This record gives sequence, structure tokens and C-alpha cells, in this order.
Amino acid sequence: MSSFGAGGTNAHVLLEEYLPVADGAAVEVPGPHVFCLSAGTEPGLEMVCARLVVWIDRHPDASLSAVAFALQVHRDALEHRV
Repeated sequence: MSSFGAGGTNAHVLLEEYLPVADGAAVEVPGPHVFCLSAGTEPGLEMVCARLVVWIDRHPDASLSAVAFALQVHRDALEHRV
């Protein structure tokens, strides 16, 4: 799609058909994976790490690459990091 304005402004958009992943399965990327964690305090960081270990133990079929990606992209970089 293209749009041309009277003042010389141009806008272009490319559209593509949505193709879902087969069976809703996540694509597993071979490891190793980087898990980025942060918290406002040192004890808080220890708690975040412990909670991640518990969550992974409770979800053995979870995609580790998806978890690592989410922790890298959807996070706030706080003062204490690991």
C-alpha cells in the first residue's frame, strides 16, 4: 500500500499473510541460553533467581529458548543483575 500526500509526503506499508506455527509449537533454539535477571536489591535478586528455578522445575516441558528470550526482551534492567 502506498499513499502520496499533496505536500510531497509518502507513506508505504508492506502487508503479509499471517502463517501460524504448526500446532502452536514454539521453535526451540539449541542452548546454551542466557537468562537475564535483575532486581532492585541483592535479596530481591536472590528471590528472583530462586523463583525462576522453581518455575522451571514445575514446567519441565517449557521452551527454555522462549523463556530466555522473554527474560531478555520483556524486562526492566534494575540495579542488581545476573
